Amino acid sequence: MPGRVTSTAPGVRPFGVAGAPLLCNAREHGLTGDGTTNDQPALAALVDRLGKAFAADGRARVIYCPPGVYMIRDAATVWRSGVSLVGRGRGRPASC
Repeated sequence: MPGRVTSTAPGVRPFGVAGAPLLCNAREHGLTGDGTTNDQPALAALVDRLGKAFAADGRARVIYCPPGVYMIRDAATVWRSGVSLVGRGRGRPASC
């Protein structure tokens, strides 16, 4: 089907529009959002992997964090080009 966007990477879904960013659910990639687990190592690994994928194919990636408390401790996450983070707060729409 012309214009159809597909992805074979596990946990990465297209928005359904050719050229649209690919959406990754943070929980499907090791982040827990449980308020006690340090989610920084999983976030750093995901940002790095998605940044490398963007460098290879030019398709932006969006990390979606479902509602929860994400603990980021002990180290900084080096952000990569082509990677964005969105979340949804209590009673609020997702935003950057």
